[in-house]
Amino acid sequence: MEKITAHFEQQAENLKEFILEVDTTIFPNRLRTPNVKTETFLTTNALPSDAYACRGGTCTAKRFVSGSGVKLDSQGKLSGVSVNSAPSQSVKELTTTIPNRQVGITTVAEIRKTGGEVIPSGTPTNPYHCMLSGITPQTAEELFTPTIRNPNVK
Repeated sequence: MEKITAHFEQQAENLKEFILEVDTTIFPNRLRTPNVKTETFLTTNALPSDAYACRGGTCTAKRFVSGSGVKLDSQGKLSGVSVNSAPSQSVKELTTTIPNRQVGITTVAEIRKTGGEVIPSGTPTNPYHCMLSGITPQTAEELFTPTIRNPNVK
């Protein structure tokens, strides 16, 4: 039980660091102060395990690494990977803002099984936008392939 507790505490800490990193990247000049809302953010915005996660493009390990804003940590794990996800949404709905002809599809549960997480970070033009982190590029490829035709691209 202690190992499990320690694992989840570490995951929560990793997510806090990731959120701060994303926040710092997007708003580099913002004054940083301790923020207790991070804990609330992590619990209230958590996606359900059955939510789909969609990624545009070929979804190869190389493409995951070369994505805009993507970083690899010292353990070879990704952060800053853009995906679309939301509770109770179909693949067709989640891929409406993805321009690629093909998309990779998995679930939040499958990502979590491999140690990853999907954090909602919707934008005015893409309410389904999320950040994927905590998995290797190879694991990402395995989860998001084979790809399918984007149902919204003619």
